[in-house]
Amino acid sequence: MENPQHTLIEKYLDGALPPGERAAVEAQLATDPVLATELRLHEAARAAVTVQALLDHRERMQRRGKQMLFWKKLQWQILDAFEAVFMEKRDNNPGRLRWGLIGGLSLATAALVLYLINPGLFFPESNQSSSPMVIAQEQAAEAYDTYFQRLDLRNTLGASDTDTLFQNAQNQYSAGNCTAALETLEILLSDETFERRPMALLLKGTCQLDQGNAENALETLQQVPPAAAGLHQDAQWYIALVYLKLERTDEASKLLRAIAADARHRHSAEAGKLLGMGK
Repeated sequence: MENPQHTLIEKYLDGALPPGERAAVEAQLATDPVLATELRLHEAARAAVTVQALLDHRERMQRRGKQMLFWKKLQWQILDAFEAVFMEKRDNNPGRLRWGLIGGLSLATAALVLYLINPGLFFPESNQSSSPMVIAQEQAAEAYDTYFQRLDLRNTLGASDTDTLFQNAQNQYSAGNCTAALETLEILLSDETFERRPMALLLKGTCQLDQGNAENALETLQQVPPAAAGLHQDAQWYIALVYLKLERTDEASKLLRAIAADARHRHSAEAGKLLGMGK
């Protein structure tokens, strides 16, 4: 239960009493030593609380100051470390930035960011990752028969060529008349300045392969230059099929693995499936 005398003293010390009540309390303090003692105890308690609050505030300020000093010191240490790494110091001269090191670290950081965004830029997934590394020789004929087919000229650059002779060769090829196509292509390839030479070589090689002349087809397809881009990729694919036709399975498997590992190769998926026939 709340003590009325304590309440009266607290109000007196807070200055919350009306003038008449305050005068009455002061008159009583002059004649009542018990009340005067109680008042001094309340004053002492209040002073103790105030002192403790000040001590607590000082302790908080000290902790905050120590934390600020710790982080400031850490900041200075990091700056010193960066200066030691990136600044080349000279006697009696200002330091000079090591731009080579900065550039190297910048490139490394950029590469790391690109890797985190798209790991496939650095490590393309191989289509034959779970496929056998070598095609068995007894599977060569089956693999060749399964995957060999002549080019679909609707998907080639030569399909809209206006040169009459080359258009005839393409029409003959599309009709499956490789004998006539080869005769026409020989005429075209005899001209060293013929602009569609890589395409003509590819048609000739696949026709030779279709007719069973694997050795001649290999020699022809190997003439398709790397600069021909997509046509060269087609030639690589057919060269792998030539190796299968000739039962040179080690060479076929090596080339197919290279094709399957190149995600940008137009026959990458086919090579992976072919390698997977041995599962």
